[in-house]
Amino acid sequence: MKAFFAGIKAKDIVDKVRGALQGRKLGEMSRLDVQGDRIVMTISKLGTSVLEFQTTERPDGTEVALVAEKLALAHRALRGEVKEKLAKVVEKAGGKVLSLD
Repeated sequence: MKAFFAGIKAKDIVDKVRGALQGRKLGEMSRLDVQGDRIVMTISKLGTSVLEFQTTERPDGTEVALVAEKLALAHRALRGEVKEKLAKVVEKAGGKVLSLD
């Protein structure tokens, strides 16, 4: 998955995505943190999955790309569905999804 957020930095992306996750089931079971130049999403329900997104700041904004994932066994079957839900959250937070792969 790859997305772009115009005019903002990684910390601001996390704040916007947290806001977009409020009131959603995915928001209730997930946590977002900035660790260096990565945004780390931890999903905890029936196991724990960790998604790591590399951030690349550009003059016009920040690109975010999924670079690592450690999926709990129970989450593997839902991988595609979670990516689609994350894409909707990214768009709600003001980002543009560049690819789901």
